[in-house]
Amino acid sequence: MIIYGKEVEVSLYKPLEKQKQITGVLKAIDNETIQIQVEKGINKIERKNIARVKTIYNWKEE
Repeated sequence: MIIYGKEVEVSLYKPLEKQKQITGVLKAIDNETIQIQVEKGINKIERKNIARVKTIYNWKEE
């Protein structure tokens, strides 16, 4: 299930901007890329370079 607007961790086969793991908010997905909002803007990542995408759950105590 795809949940836009949730924080995800993306593991890559090849580094993107010297990183093999990128954490950010999932903004969009199409047949060839996904878009992740990070501090510096939006990273557009080719799907063929993605090894794994995991949702990050922030368990907050209230």
